[in-house]
Amino acid sequence: MQDTKILFVDDEVDFANNMKKLLENRGHSVTVFHSGDSAIEELKSRAATYDVMVLDLKMPGMNGMTTLKEMKKLDLSVQTLVLTGHGDINTALEP
Repeated sequence: MQDTKILFVDDEVDFANNMKKLLENRGHSVTVFHSGDSAIEELKSRAATYDVMVLDLKMPGMNGMTTLKEMKKLDLSVQTLVLTGHGDINTALEP
């Protein structure tokens, strides 16, 4: 079975690094970034490299929703899971 290549974007450094270790122990390749801006730059050059992106919703600077909107504007595409400890129904329903 081929490993999944994951782009993990979360501003909480310890959490992101722990998730990286956990996912790598399960056989996946994980690249971590701590901001939406850096994830966008990575995707501009290597979007096809990733099978999935795990994206934190609440981050300083470019938050998760803004990151998704910027990706759409730049025609960058990767399957994305949005992760948050701060969600509400309005955010979940946002187009």
